[in-house]
Amino acid sequence: HAYNSYCAPTPLQDGSAAALEEMNANGADSAVFREITGLADQFESNARQLTEALAKINVEAIAPEGGYFLVADVSGTGKTDVEFSRWLATEKGVICVPMSVFHDPAATDIPDNLVRFAICKQPQTIQTAVDAILGAATSD
Repeated sequence: HAYNSYCAPTPLQDGSAAALEEMNANGADSAVFREITGLADQFESNARQLTEALAKINVEAIAPEGGYFLVADVSGTGKTDVEFSRWLATEKGVICVPMSVFHDPAATDIPDNLVRFAICKQPQTIQTAVDAILGAATSD
């Protein structure tokens, strides 16, 4: 299911095109417009909540301008992206992806300080992650 957002089959593309046409025809009164706006607001709120929680453990989030992910710099923790990701998963049950896994392992200039969090989640899921991260701020 991970590729559904990226590799949509033709019927889903056709449906998306019809939704966009409906949105174009009806503007702000469009149900599609309201749904997309609601998701954008939700993702923005999710990113803001995670950013605030991550700051408490010396992780600096890079403010997203849209999309499904929040990228953060873990340099302030003294851990690499892989070390931080393992620690957060093992100790707090919160999953992030080390960005170095997206690079060619043969490259010599791979940054090892960035991780990626999914913000395309339900608010309850983000709140659970935030609560776990804030617990991390008081323990190691």
